[in-house]
Amino acid sequence: MVQPVSNFDSVYIAPEMYRNEAFDRSVDTFAFGLILYEMIEGSPAFHPKPQEEAAKMICSEGLRPLFKNKPKSYPEGVKELIQECWDPTPSIRPTFSDIIERLNKISASCSKQTRWRDNFKLPWKQAVHK
Repeated sequence: MVQPVSNFDSVYIAPEMYRNEAFDRSVDTFAFGLILYEMIEGSPAFHPKPQEEAAKMICSEGLRPLFKNKPKSYPEGVKELIQECWDPTPSIRPTFSDIIERLNKISASCSKQTRWRDNFKLPWKQAVHK
């Protein structure tokens, strides 16, 4: 565990860092969940609010951005993965090994669905298996 030395106002900062509490590697998982959300939704969390306000909503108020599209608009399993990544309890967040495994399964599932086949290609497959 690492003890942070200052407060942050970034939307990607995990709540435990924002509150100046001890934290571990799961803070990276939290940030990844928000980045994956942005990739899927096409806009930052709580857009158009300023990043400082969005960080407060996420870290102090425990809010998470809403998924704006219909459930069928997302590859199966992506929403659930994002929600686990940004869980307020660090021990519930998946490890990156788990994330890669799940993304590989999501990719395999997408390759069977024609509408996702060409749009959801995962470049890390080659990097992980080298």
